[in-house]
Amino acid sequence: MQAIFTNIRHHVMGELERAERSIWVAVAWFTDKRLMGILENKLRSGVEVKLIIVDDEINMGRYGLDYTDFEALGGEYHTVSEELMHHKFCIIDKKTVISGSYNWTKRAANQNRENITISSDAAYVKSFIEEFSKLYKTYTGKTHVHEYGVGQNLYQKALQAEIKLLELEISFLETEKQSLEQRVRVFQVQFQLRLAVYLREILDWQRKIAAKQAQKTEKQNDKVAHQEAEQTYQKFEEEFEKNKKEAEDNPDKFTIHQNPEKEENLKSIFREIVKQCHPDRVEDKHKEAATQIFRAAQEAKENGDIDALKSILEKLNSGTAFGYNLEDINQTEVLEQLKAERLAQKVSLLSLIDRLQQTKAWQVLTAYKDPALYFEEQKEKLSTQIKELKKKFKSL
Repeated sequence: MQAIFTNIRHHVMGELERAERSIWVAVAWFTDKRLMGILENKLRSGVEVKLIIVDDEINMGRYGLDYTDFEALGGEYHTVSEELMHHKFCIIDKKTVISGSYNWTKRAANQNRENITISSDAAYVKSFIEEFSKLYKTYTGKTHVHEYGVGQNLYQKALQAEIKLLELEISFLETEKQSLEQRVRVFQVQFQLRLAVYLREILDWQRKIAAKQAQKTEKQNDKVAHQEAEQTYQKFEEEFEKNKKEAEDNPDKFTIHQNPEKEENLKSIFREIVKQCHPDRVEDKHKEAATQIFRAAQEAKENGDIDALKSILEKLNSGTAFGYNLEDINQTEVLEQLKAERLAQKVSLLSLIDRLQQTKAWQVLTAYKDPALYFEEQKEKLSTQIKELKKKFKSL
């Protein structure tokens, strides 16, 4: 499973171009002519295309798409007017699913902050096929290509499918969040350790300037500023010693790795562990035990210990998992509560990931192939700042 936050249209187009047999789309709003062009080309090559959209002014008004050629080529599209069908997903060849916040519109492509996930996980794809089948039958009266189960309450079945999808997304997002937090933390520690000489001298001159200013004016504000400068210097020394010791005790943990293959392996194993023992997804009686295992997995991932992660996953697979069987839950209220909890978790994780990606540390990590170049640039800037502080001290 891959999460994508930028250049989304490009990725959607790439997946559509790879379709060989079928493309089934359920998306609230569809006004992107470039995506429609790909669908029409796929129809010409014999690919089945089915589309479900909302019947409203956006899709059917002056800015809506012309479906004349689409239908003439054998494309099938249906509109929903009874309720707001707010889905945004596409199933390709019954093997790949694109889902997320992204509507197939020009605005989403060029202006909005959006996200999609692309997955070929069999259980994930099956759940989306079930949902598309349900939508298709509801809004066309026809039976789609898949019907799973007989006699079960359809609403409960839909809830179960949505919860499964959300839990798969959460396992991926939790892994991404943990990886981002780890890389940002490593960068911040390395920034302090590698530039400590310069940072310490800057703080030292700042407290000297503040002391001299306070002595010169004897104003209360200047005295307070001096105290704050002293506290900042002492806090830096304490953090530096703490980070230095932690880095010395765990050298591999606090190294900025350039090994994407190893990182992907760590993430893949950790993601499977999250699915089975995340504390937010187990019964109350199992929370303490699941939390201990989950924390051990987090520590192993932070330390880059693949063997430890594999060992944890093997134990979970051998029968130590704490999950529950959704099919055994037949109470609508319980399923609705589970769905609400999973939605809240997903929204929270997306928000945390977004905040992490806005940090200076992450921006540097994505902008510099080798962070060492950034540290060298900072040495020059900090040296200039030190010279300016020395001049200021002399001028007081």
